[in-house]
Amino acid sequence: TSVLAGLIASLASGSAVLAAILLISPPDAISWSGVAAFIVAGMFGPMAGRMAAITGVDRMGASRSVPIQGSLYPVSATLVAALLLGQGLRPLEVMGLAVVVAGVWMLSRKQSEVEEATRASPAPGVAPSPERSIPPIVFPLLAGLFYGLSDVARARGVDSLEEPIAGALIGTLTGLLLWGGAAVFVPSLRASLRFGTGVRWFAASGVLAGLAVVCTIQALSTGDVAVVSPIVAAQPL
Repeated sequence: TSVLAGLIASLASGSAVLAAILLISPPDAISWSGVAAFIVAGMFGPMAGRMAAITGVDRMGASRSVPIQGSLYPVSATLVAALLLGQGLRPLEVMGLAVVVAGVWMLSRKQSEVEEATRASPAPGVAPSPERSIPPIVFPLLAGLFYGLSDVARARGVDSLEEPIAGALIGTLTGLLLWGGAAVFVPSLRASLRFGTGVRWFAASGVLAGLAVVCTIQALSTGDVAVVSPIVAAQPL
């Protein structure tokens, strides 16, 4: 299963489950400013962030990619929330962010033996793809950045639209429509689609990711980004 196919499968399964739940308990009212904020969150998180995260796991392995992503994620979320939402940073939080940055640097210094062998010995006569020419560390770093920006947009969205399931569905559906449209209308992306037996695992991860977003939005409705995002980022533990 290709990265794009897995991404689309995860977004589709997540959207289906969230839509089914929302049909059982629809929101009382819709705020269009909240909808707009969750669309932006969907562009950063389910669209860009999840693609970068899946690519990072594909290139580096989950044991190295996920901790790097989880380390940068609270840093970007906290700093952007302080700038755009006016959520202040306490000295202890600044110290914590410094430790996180140091952890990212240490994790990124040493490549795994598998990655070194793969990059050092390409197949004879086969030119590396543009994606493969990008250092693997870039993808989890981008995922952490995009997920952090997504949390800030969600925090803005819950001020107007307090229904977490609706917010999660809007964001996940945004990612599905954008990547699905790209797969249909961009020939190179369409040619890269490969649905194999592994697609069921992507679908299962999409359901879990959708439910996780619901929990994150619910938490952001009562707590600051600087508190919620670092707790969510503890997932590698």
